[in-house]
Amino acid sequence: MQYNLTNSELSERIDEHIHSERNRRIMRMKMIDGLTYERIAEIVEMSPRHVKRIVKASMESIMPEHRAFTEICFS
Repeated sequence: MQYNLTNSELSERIDEHIHSERNRRIMRMKMIDGLTYERIAEIVEMSPRHVKRIVKASMESIMPEHRAFTEICFS
């Protein structure tokens, strides 16, 4: 997935909009490190499906301008 933000800007948005430390960690692994849902799930010890739900909800918070894209990718 391509973002028009630097890693620093992405990290800043994650910090601003995601209140849970666990969810911030998951979003950094996905958006900045580029890890797969499966790899993230192994690291945080939860199902890939649950990780995907967290990423979807978090994406809508930190990048509302991409809501239509998020709906297509996660539906």
